[in-house]
Amino acid sequence: MLAGRYFKYAIGEIVLVVIGILIALQINNRNESRKLQAKETVLLTELKSNLEANIVNLKKDIRIQTESMKYFNYIMDLADHHRPFNDSIPVHLQKAIFMPDVVLSSSAFETMKSSGLDIIRSDRLRSEIISIIEIVYPTLMQETQRLEDQLWAAVVVPLYQKHFRSEGQTWVPNDYENWL
Repeated sequence: MLAGRYFKYAIGEIVLVVIGILIALQINNRNESRKLQAKETVLLTELKSNLEANIVNLKKDIRIQTESMKYFNYIMDLADHHRPFNDSIPVHLQKAIFMPDVVLSSSAFETMKSSGLDIIRSDRLRSEIISIIEIVYPTLMQETQRLEDQLWAAVVVPLYQKHFRSEGQTWVPNDYENWL
């Protein structure tokens, strides 16, 4: 009879220990889940900052390119209408060829990749992020580089070398009438 009591007591102790272990595991799992959620939030916040900075940079680059196009159109108008030389032409020639380098930040994405992209719980969000950083960005950079390589090296540099000379921060036509 005494052995039966000890057996029941031992079983009760085992059950209590198992319940305690299960509760501790559940608490630990919740804590780990919260840590992962916090890490996901930090990484997504950093990614958002990168994307916002990229938008600002691209808008600035577009604004600069738009300004360059105005200067370029002015120069084209000179040639189209055979306008006389004026002192603003060298400045327009300099500003027409300025092309900013496209710079896109993806440091948060690289951190995210090293942590494991599965940290992003939403499959759709993860897929969109990967698409932007690994498909859209490289395509944009490749297209920009291709245009710069083709246009700059094949057209702009030879044109400027043939028709203009550099004077400080400006370009001056060698022979304005011939250039027109």
